[in-house]
Amino acid sequence: MFKKYFSFLNNMKVRNKLIMIYCVIGIIPMLVIVVVCAFLLSDILREREEQNLQTYLKQATYSVDSELITYNNLSSYISFNEIIGKVLTAKYDNTYDMYEQITTIVKPQLETVAYFGDSVKQATFYMDLYGKTIGDVIVPLSEIKNEYWYKEVCKDVNPHWYVDMENKLVFSVRRSAILKKNGVLGLLYISVDYDELFKGLTYNMGTNYGMFIVDNNDNVVYETCTFEEKYAQYHLEYKDFKSLETKSKYKVLSEDFEQTNWTIYLYKPDVSIISDTRPIKLLATVVIIVGIATLCLGMVWVGRFITKRLSYLRKGMVAAEEGDFSLRLEDEYNDEIGKVISGYNTLLGKIQTLIKEVYESEIIQKKYEMKALQNQINPHFLYNTLSLINWKAIENGNKDISEITLALSHFYRTSLNKGKNVLPISDEIKNVKSYIAVQLFMHDYGFDVEYDIDEEILKYDSLNLILQPIVENAIEHGLEVMNEDKRGIITIKGWLDNDKIYISVTDNGVGMDEEKAASIITQHSKGYGIRNVNERIHLFYGKEYGLTVHSEINIGTTITVCIPANCALCLEK
Repeated sequence: MFKKYFSFLNNMKVRNKLIMIYCVIGIIPMLVIVVVCAFLLSDILREREEQNLQTYLKQATYSVDSELITYNNLSSYISFNEIIGKVLTAKYDNTYDMYEQITTIVKPQLETVAYFGDSVKQATFYMDLYGKTIGDVIVPLSEIKNEYWYKEVCKDVNPHWYVDMENKLVFSVRRSAILKKNGVLGLLYISVDYDELFKGLTYNMGTNYGMFIVDNNDNVVYETCTFEEKYAQYHLEYKDFKSLETKSKYKVLSEDFEQTNWTIYLYKPDVSIISDTRPIKLLATVVIIVGIATLCLGMVWVGRFITKRLSYLRKGMVAAEEGDFSLRLEDEYNDEIGKVISGYNTLLGKIQTLIKEVYESEIIQKKYEMKALQNQINPHFLYNTLSLINWKAIENGNKDISEITLALSHFYRTSLNKGKNVLPISDEIKNVKSYIAVQLFMHDYGFDVEYDIDEEILKYDSLNLILQPIVENAIEHGLEVMNEDKRGIITIKGWLDNDKIYISVTDNGVGMDEEKAASIITQHSKGYGIRNVNERIHLFYGKEYGLTVHSEINIGTTITVCIPANCALCLEK
């Protein structure tokens, strides 16, 4: 039986063999591979999206917990403060002494809470102190005895967090440990800004999701959502969210806060997750259609190509004889003619490769020689030209031109740095001073510059040209556009802290809002120089180092560089 089968194949025309091969080996594996790959990629994308959601949720929870830890530490400092305890439990001969002690000792201590916590709105002791109310510092307990949380917080000295949804306020109440020790009931109340506390929850969360935070009594203390218009119908109220079945059309994730008895829930419709895989399935469909169409065209035209293959081969040989080695003959078959054509293409390829290697290697060598020559000539030409201008200026008594020429020469010398990427921080400071000298001359000395550089950091190395773009940004976008009745000041500071080197550039220019300040070092920034410095620092030292921006409108901007001191001396020069 097999003999007859192979005899049939041997007698079959090459054209029919190729048609059968197209059908059996071409279309079937292609369909299987494309379909399998499409489903695998869809599953991978779906799993990745779910992992990303879980990661984002953990990060959001951590951001709130971090804020709460700070406020808990501040309240603990006040709650266990023995000095405050002595003042609040002391016996006073007159009201004046009591007021004096509270306003000079207790009030400043409470104000430190607001100082260290930017979002703190109020810090107050609720206690019975001769029935007196002293501003926001001391308030009688009678003011809060009817609050729903009063009995709960009196049981221990731990901080208890609550949310006032109506007034958009988050507050902590705890019994003062030091007052309890002295047999006095006193509650420390600290309130923080609602929006500031929860603003970190939505960073990097994307779109098409909803979020709830509920307390241990199942009360919603925070909720937010963002849906594109086509997914708007998937928004849920909390009561509808609670009624979701286990196998619903939503992906639901949750995390517990470590510092409170709150739980955060995140829901996202499956359809929005699956939509990310639709391009993969569409691409698979297009590939299948194109593959089948190509197969049909091949079967239709295969006979025509078979009859012309020998003349086609001869045509290629004639072209090679005339010196054209770039022509390649296309042939998809593995019969004798196909092998000859394949061998012929391989031979031409090797010949062309040898010619190309010899020819291009000579060209590349010449280019490198020219590049090296330019690197030697251009800096020397620049320095010699600036030196000539300097001497001419001196001869003619033009001191300003001489000074600006020397500053410009020093700036380019340290900028080029003999082709090295790093240089001592002392040279980087000299470089930016030279740049500022040029800018002062150009701006008719219309602004002042102050330096406060710790000499300890000058011995370390740094990437070159990290300060000049920052100073240029301060002049161009900070000082040049501010009111003429205000004199510009640029302050450059450098210090060492915990094995990290910090260098800040501060201007008193127009400043910018928080959104713009956060974007000038990102991919979407128009300030290429600032972004370039940040990316170079990330590349050399890692993502934990780089630039930070702090700015206030009509007050000014501070851009701070952070690099590691322990690695700075180890960079390859």
